[in-house]
Amino acid sequence: MIEDAEAEGARGRIGGASRTLSRLPGGKVDIFKVPFYGGRHAEIGIAGDGDSDLDLLVTDENGNTVCLDRSYSDVIYCEFTPRWDGYFVVAVANQGNVRNSYYILTN
Repeated sequence: MIEDAEAEGARGRIGGASRTLSRLPGGKVDIFKVPFYGGRHAEIGIAGDGDSDLDLLVTDENGNTVCLDRSYSDVIYCEFTPRWDGYFVVAVANQGNVRNSYYILTN
C-alpha cells in the first residue's frame, strides 16, 4: 500500500490535502487562493452546517471559470484538472440570511 501511494505521487493541492473551518455570515462571500498542480486531478468540497444555501465558484489566475456549483444545498463539490501549476481563486457565497459554518476540503 505504501509503494502504491508513493508511485501515485502528489495529488491536486500543492502542499497536500487540507480542511479549513469557516463561518460565513448570510449574504457574504469567502475568498481563498488555493495552489494546485497542473495535470493533476483537483477536488474542492464544501460541507456546511445545513443552515443556508452555499454556492461555489473556482476561477484560474486569469479570471476564467474553472468550476461552478450553484445547487440549493450547502454540500457542494467541484473537480477539475489544471493545465499548469498555480493558484486558483475559490469563492464560497452564502445565499441565505443566517451564518453557515462550513468546511472547505481539498485533495
